Amino acid sequence: MTNSQHLLLHQCPVCGSNQRRLLFPVHQSFVYSCQPCGLRYLDPCMSQKDMSDFYESPEQLFKSHAFYQTYYDYGDLTKPSKTMRDYQVFLSCLDEMSSSQKKTRTFFEVGYGNGLFLAAAQKKGWQVAGIDSSHRNRSVARHRFGLELQQGDFMSCQSSLTNGYDVVVAMDVLEHFYQPMAFLEKIYSYLSAEGFFLIAVPNDLSFLRLLSESLFRMSFGLIRGGIEKTYLMEHTVYYTRQTLSALLQKCGFIIKKQFFSSTDLERYHFTAIEKLAASGILNIGKLIHLENRLIMIGQKPSEKIIVL
Repeated sequence: MTNSQHLLLHQCPVCGSNQRRLLFPVHQSFVYSCQPCGLRYLDPCMSQKDMSDFYESPEQLFKSHAFYQTYYDYGDLTKPSKTMRDYQVFLSCLDEMSSSQKKTRTFFEVGYGNGLFLAAAQKKGWQVAGIDSSHRNRSVARHRFGLELQQGDFMSCQSSLTNGYDVVVAMDVLEHFYQPMAFLEKIYSYLSAEGFFLIAVPNDLSFLRLLSESLFRMSFGLIRGGIEKTYLMEHTVYYTRQTLSALLQKCGFIIKKQFFSSTDLERYHFTAIEKLAASGILNIGKLIHLENRLIMIGQKPSEKIIVL
């Protein structure tokens, strides 16, 4: 990746302030903390086109991060896994919140990966649809789960449902957008009145991040492995519970539920030593309630409320 592919922000992607504090260099960029709102973000960052190209090419993805080699092939409806347990928890929450009086309940996922979550939702009785930027993912979802889904740029598409979807899901997507409010406004337009939005992002206030940053600072920048695996070039914005909930409310959503989880390490390609170390760190994070994944469910009200 060359510097010509980098986009200079100069300001916070959420609040627009240029008052910020430089934290540390990482990869070919820098991590900043916005002074007014506390958001952390990379500047420079990848453009949206380069981001799409990066995820469209499995070769480029695996070359940049070897641990992704098994990520998009992982998961089976009949095989127990932490990922499937998380999906069942999410679906149970959405079942409880959504209206049971509807004959057809609609479910749309942005960035569906191999289609596992949509297949699990379909098995629960939801009518599912989705879009992903990768041709490969569309093919995998069709052959593995029999799902006929869209391939393309979500920001350029229009909803096929006049009244919107009952549920829209975006798992590990928002952190890629340097204009997150535009993305959330698009999500909002896809939802029916009083529809629900489920979002999952890396938790920036996790034990994993705190440990990585502490080791970096205590070693005067010599121990970089942790922060370079925590702050990835393709992840532009890093959210905590406070910054994510403030952003969702600013875009008109009502926060209905928020909880934490941790990464399913079986989805990734690690050496035995790497997996043992990662497992220990994630288990400590769980014990002290600083897990590395943040999940929220927001609701679109019947009339939009803007938080200034």
